[in-house]
Amino acid sequence: MAKALQFKGIEDNVHGNLGRIAAMLCDIDQARREFEQTLELHESIGISLGEARTCQALEDLGNLAGHAEEASQLWHRAEALRTNAEMANAGQQP
Repeated sequence: MAKALQFKGIEDNVHGNLGRIAAMLCDIDQARREFEQTLELHESIGISLGEARTCQALEDLGNLAGHAEEASQLWHRAEALRTNAEMANAGQQP
């Protein structure tokens, strides 16, 4: 089980890095696919701060593509994830 989680952690880093590279190359569609894959991996292993960072990256892409409403939803999701993670780290209930 630990090896599977470790592999997923490596895989999410790979997709995240590929997403950043695609974004730098202005390949918004490829970047979105990579970040969506990263988001799925973070969700599956319960890494809230990783989910928040990935939502932020998807928000940035949404803004670049002119999808303001989608970007706003992603921003709110990222904020909620960050707040919950910070509360959990402080030993509080969200």
